[in-house]
Amino acid sequence: MLIFFLLLAGNVFAGNNASYIIKIKENKEKDIFGERILSQLKFRQFIPPDLILAKEKNDKILSDSQKNAFNELTKYYIIEIPVNNDDILNDLRKNKFIESVEPNYVYRIEETESLPNDPQFKNQWTLKNIFAIDAWEKATGKGILIGIIDTGIDYYHPDLVNQLWINTKEDLNKNGKFDPW
Repeated sequence: MLIFFLLLAGNVFAGNNASYIIKIKENKEKDIFGERILSQLKFRQFIPPDLILAKEKNDKILSDSQKNAFNELTKYYIIEIPVNNDDILNDLRKNKFIESVEPNYVYRIEETESLPNDPQFKNQWTLKNIFAIDAWEKATGKGILIGIIDTGIDYYHPDLVNQLWINTKEDLNKNGKFDPW
């Protein structure tokens, strides 16, 4: 669940500040943090105001699990603390109303280099028609090994003679019979 918050939150604040996601134990107002802490950090609820408004308008059609999930989200806040200000961070971690304080990291999953280095790529119009370039922007498949099983092998084809390996007979399912595959 925290990954979801991290992906949505992104870089909320700019400058020489560190961004943190905090989770409070109960739905409380900002006054639980104390005046000293509030005066030194930027603070906002994790859920955008328009999402709160949409939830209120559609509250009657939401299931109990959806309402519970939304209520759980209201416990999260994004704060910005001046870099190297460990006093505020320690105060937040010691606060009895706060369940957790975590850095608001931004993770990059996909690689950005998506176009192939094939010199004939410009002639492969079919890749453009199936939106392969858009797919490669999401993931390239690097590190994936694909195996193809084809039962229509011609063992006597000149290109395959002495190129195929056949398992020796073994009792795979321990039933006393030696299976040839």
